[in-house]
Amino acid sequence: MSDRIVALATELRTRLISAHPPLEKRLRPGLAPEQSRELAASYDVTLTDEAVAYFSVLNGFDNPHAQPQSELHIVGMRWLDSLEEALKHYQRFWEFDETDADMYPEFWETDPTPTPPLRFIGEDSVYFYALDLRGEGRPVWSMDRELGMSVSFLSLEAMLATLNAWLAAGVLIFRDGEWSETSREQARKIATDLSPGVDHW
Repeated sequence: MSDRIVALATELRTRLISAHPPLEKRLRPGLAPEQSRELAASYDVTLTDEAVAYFSVLNGFDNPHAQPQSELHIVGMRWLDSLEEALKHYQRFWEFDETDADMYPEFWETDPTPTPPLRFIGEDSVYFYALDLRGEGRPVWSMDRELGMSVSFLSLEAMLATLNAWLAAGVLIFRDGEWSETSREQARKIATDLSPGVDHW
């Protein structure tokens, strides 16, 4: 599984740079597995092998707040987080329920757990994609202020495969200073084929 994640993440990095060459200078270098695990441990987090594999290739951008930001808004108008950014967000996850129980419901409604998900693609505290840290091959969740937490992809592998397929098919392109879809219908078909049963799309 980890080898597959590395291969897909490497393909995605290559495709993103090919589609928009300036990203090569903005994408951070990946972290060695021991670096990821040591950093996570400093936040009392244990990463799955999948997460370690992902961050070994894709570790966010140099400074997502620097201009131009639009070139970084790759996934659903969000950018790739560094592991450190993700871990800082992780520490604050449950604060959402304390501020507004209706707006930030616990997403483990049928499977309570003290383990929050790890945001790895995000923009701020309430719009992001998150990895389930309870095991390998588990769903990727999306958080939306109005909709709450919902499954967006069946797994990290499915998400990476979807992004690569969008780029390969010319569905996701960089033009006029930002990323956009050339065909929402084609994007939906690719996403649902790779994550059957997920109605987010």
